[in-house]
Amino acid sequence: MAIGYLTMQTRTAHDAVPLAGVLVTVLDDEQNHVYELRTDENGETRRVPLETVDKRFSLNEDFTGTPFVSYNVLAQAEGFDSVYVADIPIYDGEEAVLPVTDEPLLLKVRMLRSLPSDREMALWAARFVDLILDEEIMIRKSVFSIQVSEKNID
Repeated sequence: MAIGYLTMQTRTAHDAVPLAGVLVTVLDDEQNHVYELRTDENGETRRVPLETVDKRFSLNEDFTGTPFVSYNVLAQAEGFDSVYVADIPIYDGEEAVLPVTDEPLLLKVRMLRSLPSDREMALWAARFVDLILDEEIMIRKSVFSIQVSEKNID
């Protein structure tokens, strides 16, 4: 087997802002985990080597196979939609750079009432509407992490 390379770049805000800390999972064609990476402060992963087809096969006119191996990528970040990209071709000796633009997760709420507050910002009582399980899990994780961090501050 030959080696090709893959690097991921994650951005948001119409590709203007890099996303640090995104969990990027590289999967083979059978959905086996090959790599699990995190993006850095520039929104990029390190360059990872991946097995592929030797380029000599593509130069052989009798070769009837595919001159690359395909991989899949799942990018996940708290507060953002997950992004799945399938069939990324990896060629021998070449580097594929996969740009991933992630959008914030938007949730529907029904405003119930305004609450009195001493703060400058108004407080509202609201109820989430039409949540799917992944969204509910993300909200629970976020609330739990805020509660834990506030307890550590005290």
